[in-house]
Amino acid sequence: MVGAYEHLHAGVEHHPRGHEALRILFRAGGAAAGLAKGQALELLPCEGNEALSRYHHAKTGVLFEAAAALGALSAHADPGPWLAIGRELGLFYQHLDDLADVLGDPARLGKDVGKDARHGRPSRADLVPPGSGPRLVAETAMERLTPQIQRVREAVPVGAEALRRYLESLLQEATARMLPLPGA
Repeated sequence: MVGAYEHLHAGVEHHPRGHEALRILFRAGGAAAGLAKGQALELLPCEGNEALSRYHHAKTGVLFEAAAALGALSAHADPGPWLAIGRELGLFYQHLDDLADVLGDPARLGKDVGKDARHGRPSRADLVPPGSGPRLVAETAMERLTPQIQRVREAVPVGAEALRRYLESLLQEATARMLPLPGA
């Protein structure tokens, strides 16, 4: 994050929207709404869906927002709609990652599982009933992920139907790869 900020800062005067790009990147890493806030929230009790969404947004969503908005800026587009797409993609990713941390196969994921519980991190996996069989786990995971996929679809601006279809396909593929969902 610091390297990206330094790189942008070095060329800010040479790009007409350079200052705007710096603001977006600074916000993503900052204490008020960004990564620093997410790290701080990780140390506090996180109860309820809204608190968990705020934590996930600060921990991950801001990075997706920044990536989408900076891409829009570099294409000379309005970053506003792309912030919303990035936010929803970040929340989807974090939700899927939380579920995969409990339900996933380490060999398939390429990383250890169970780290959130070991480190006491807030997680959406808490919403999966303990001792659930594979069928209930699959149903619970899809109940949680399907509305998030819909929110990503809704964030895509009118007229970008190809992007909407692509993102929906990408999210469904990511879900299938990361989670063992028998019968889903």
